[in-house]
Amino acid sequence: MGGLPQESMARLGFDRESGLVYEGRAAATHPVWPTPVLTQATLITTPADFRKIPGSFESNPFAWMFVEASFDPVSRIRRGRIFQNFGNVSWERVLVEPHPALSSDIKKAAEQGGRISKELSVYIECTDLLRHPAKGEGLQLALGQSDASSLWRILQTERLASTDVMVTLRRSRPIAFCPKSISLKSILIVFQGWSLL
Repeated sequence: MGGLPQESMARLGFDRESGLVYEGRAAATHPVWPTPVLTQATLITTPADFRKIPGSFESNPFAWMFVEASFDPVSRIRRGRIFQNFGNVSWERVLVEPHPALSSDIKKAAEQGGRISKELSVYIECTDLLRHPAKGEGLQLALGQSDASSLWRILQTERLASTDVMVTLRRSRPIAFCPKSISLKSILIVFQGWSLL
C-alpha cells in the first residue's frame, strides 16, 4: 500500500463502547487526549456512491474515517487526516496504554503489566485515496451518515512526516436525506450540479 510496509503505517483505533481514540505505528496503542472529532467518510466518484453513505457505524464500520484537525466556518475549509479500514473484521483486541480519562484503566494497567485489552475498530492511513488520479484532488467526500451528511470537495492531499494522509476540504452544498428508494437519475441531476462548485 503506497509503497510502505504495513508495520510502518499509521493506525487509528476507535473504541465503540467509550468513544475514545487510540493511535500508533504498527498498532493503535497510544490514547489520544483530548478525544478528536471522528466522522465516517465516503468518497463520491459517481452518483451511485451516494448510496454507500453508511446508515450508522454499527451497520458499516468499514467506511473511511475522517479525523478533524481544523475547521473554518467562514471560508468553509476543513482539514483533517483520512483513514481506511484495516483488515476484514469490524473490531479486534488491542493491548493499549491506560487512557488518562479513565481511572479504571490506570488501575487495571498497574495490575496487568502496564497495558490493558480493548476492542477497537482499527484503521490505517488512507492509501486508497492516493491511488486515484491527482491523489483524489477534485473529487468529493461525503462526511457523516445517511440521515445527516455534508459534501466536501478535496482541494489538496498531503502525506505527512508521520505517514498520515491529510486532506484539505472545501464545503459543497448540503446533502439532503437520500432514501434508498431515490432514483439514480435524480441523484445524477443533483450530482452534476454539485460538480460545478
